[in-house]
Amino acid sequence: MIRLFLILFFLLTVSCSDDASDNGDDTSSDNLDSSSESDLLNDSDSNMDTSFGDTGSDTENRDTESDSGTENMDTETDTVDSDPFVPPDDLLIQAECAFGIGTGDCTGAGAVDGTNINLADNPQLENGDTTVGYIDSGIWLSYPGIDLTDYNSITINVSSDGGGGTYEIRIDSPDGQLIGTLTLPDTGDWTAWEAAEADLMATSGVHTLYIVGGGTNDTGIGNLDWFMLKYIAPPTYLDIHATVSDRVEDLLSRMTLNEKAGQMAQGAVSSVSTSEVTSLALGSVLSGGSDGPYPYGALDWADHTDKYQQAALNTRLGIPLLYGIDAVHGHGKLRGATIIPHNIGLGATRDLALVKKLGRLTGVELAATGCFWTFAPAVSVARDIRWGRTYESFGESPDLVSSMTTFIEGLQGTDLSQSGNVLATAKHYAGDGGATWGTGISNQIDQGDAIMSEESLRAIHIRPYYDAVDKGIGSIMPSYSSFNGVKMHENGYLINTVLRDEIGFTGFTISDWDAVYDLSAGSFAGQIRDAVNAGVDMFMYPQDYSDFITTLISLVGNGVTQSTIDNAVRRILTVKISMGLFEHPFADRTLISEIYSDSHRALAREAVRKSLVLLKNTGSFLPLSSSDSVCLTGSGANSVENQSGGWTLGWTAPSVTPIGETVREALDSYLSGKTGNRVTTGCNVGISVITEDPATYAEMYGDMANPSHDNSQSCTAANGCVLVILGGRPLNIEAILNDSKYKAVVMAFYPGSEGGGIIDDLYSVNGAKFTGKLPMTWPVDAVNTPVNYCNSNGADNDNSKTADECEDTGAHYSNTSNPPASVLFPYGYGLTD
Repeated sequence: MIRLFLILFFLLTVSCSDDASDNGDDTSSDNLDSSSESDLLNDSDSNMDTSFGDTGSDTENRDTESDSGTENMDTETDTVDSDPFVPPDDLLIQAECAFGIGTGDCTGAGAVDGTNINLADNPQLENGDTTVGYIDSGIWLSYPGIDLTDYNSITINVSSDGGGGTYEIRIDSPDGQLIGTLTLPDTGDWTAWEAAEADLMATSGVHTLYIVGGGTNDTGIGNLDWFMLKYIAPPTYLDIHATVSDRVEDLLSRMTLNEKAGQMAQGAVSSVSTSEVTSLALGSVLSGGSDGPYPYGALDWADHTDKYQQAALNTRLGIPLLYGIDAVHGHGKLRGATIIPHNIGLGATRDLALVKKLGRLTGVELAATGCFWTFAPAVSVARDIRWGRTYESFGESPDLVSSMTTFIEGLQGTDLSQSGNVLATAKHYAGDGGATWGTGISNQIDQGDAIMSEESLRAIHIRPYYDAVDKGIGSIMPSYSSFNGVKMHENGYLINTVLRDEIGFTGFTISDWDAVYDLSAGSFAGQIRDAVNAGVDMFMYPQDYSDFITTLISLVGNGVTQSTIDNAVRRILTVKISMGLFEHPFADRTLISEIYSDSHRALAREAVRKSLVLLKNTGSFLPLSSSDSVCLTGSGANSVENQSGGWTLGWTAPSVTPIGETVREALDSYLSGKTGNRVTTGCNVGISVITEDPATYAEMYGDMANPSHDNSQSCTAANGCVLVILGGRPLNIEAILNDSKYKAVVMAFYPGSEGGGIIDDLYSVNGAKFTGKLPMTWPVDAVNTPVNYCNSNGADNDNSKTADECEDTGAHYSNTSNPPASVLFPYGYGLTD
């Protein structure tokens, strides 16, 4: 960083102005009638120019609420502001109190009443010095109404006889966003003054500035005489008024090969220390399925991610890191997050506007904790319900999955640098949902081989990536799986030629967890060489990140060209700068109050209501009456864990109990004050909530030849029961459907934290009705060949090949009104009560 020791000993009149920010949010909520695939496409948001890279970056950053609308960043042209940038004047502000002199108590813990004052009104110390402010560890001075726009440096005139230490510069609260850290000199005497300078993160708008004693053990003690905010022309890569492309090229020109290799490496925080982030100049870290700062609270997460981010900023060039996390249905690693339905349930809603809002919800809760990158959404097209990742898919139809990419717009917003927006990842490119049973791990399906023509791969599994790229997706993760025997991580044709050249993807690719170890080359070096040349930019080596860096460096000029490395790093840096990470790298703690807020819970509950699919309703058994006594049974009746499924405070199962409302709690709340009540025997009606068996699972652990439920249902009610199913895919339920005691059957998928949405539909609370439609064909059983709905009139994506989504492995049908005998419920099925 450039530091300029410029000290001015004259006082300036302080003027402050309000900076009005425009808080926008998308309030559209029109539901789509998606009984036909053409409706889904016609109602999708229009395509837009969203490529990363060449944009003037004189924009409001993460301290500004963003509108998560349909348009994304326009980065096609290399432009800057028409008016030349005029730096602000230096702003000098006096401290106000010391040892009882002035208008505040500087000796106690907590707030000290600092303010902007006029010198003519300043009280003076007996020795004639300007009034000062005293700061000890944990004490802070606050200065409201400071317009911080374009200031990037602070000089503080201090005296100290307390051993030095640090002052932290924060905004809006004593524990608010950290924008600078000043090393406090030991001047040897309380009246021996010295000016110390620190860089500030670029921050726009009017804020309250806090100077916080940040030391411990009697450090961080000093008298503050005055401080001055200054603008110092930074190197181009730190200049927010330069174009993204100019900033990237300037930074790239300053980097060593070691630093470039570090940017291409990602390690897991269970293995990576903060000191290694600094010494290796790592570009990214991630939390694995069960990694996180116990007990997983919001402040735990914010402190944790900020610690890793600070380690990255301590490197020579101060390149911020990307903290990645699998937030696949809300911030599932945060205890107390709003857990939304898994993708399979969202596909059942057919509500593109709602899905976009849920993306925004997820992004806000992630940004509050400093996790600015999620490995979501999966745009896999799941064609075989035996696959353990089925619930990560929006459904079996490429048209449906493509339409659901509005989730990306919710996550990334119109400008990645604005508050609450996070980087999304489309995964797993391409064909993971089309693997053939028997070709995967343990002769099952996960990480298996998609055996089909290129035309079918394009029509079914590559199709959603066109929409993801149109919506500005910033990163894409190749799949563990193969296409006709070639692992995706070494398939340069599909990554470089199809994804980049044909589809136009300009973000960066990130490998899956240790996936490069599965490549065909016989050595670690050979696998890295082949993946880099195939177009993988960042490498997820959870434990072996250091070996990756060393090996990659050795390959330059020996199988990997320097230009290939530069292009990969260029793509990574372009995304980081577009995200505003250089200006606002730390957790946005101002958003913590949004986590599990009433508005977020209401949105998630709406998603639950709209995701429920009514499969059976004999004699209009539903909706239930609030005057009836009701028995509630089943393993899912009182379990947020079972409601949420995998990837919730753990990988395959929660490591701590999630927070949320169970079906039983919601039922008791609804019946409170009504004539009906919940009883254990002698009930009029019953509700059985069963779960998939096992209730929670992830990836290959969910591969199952014939997915079924746990048989925990029980119906002793006089008038019959409703069966509610929690699970990630169609299950073997034919026996229950034929059981006359069960008058109604509802598929609830994995609804997440808001079990009340189930009660809303069962009782038609406030007029709620069943509107969900099956996103997958429900077969009689899964033992035989999978059966899928297909649209034989699919679009020709590349204008040169015949698109036909009816030619992959398995049976097919195009008429949902007359499905084959192997189909229990066709794609799009769903009763309304």
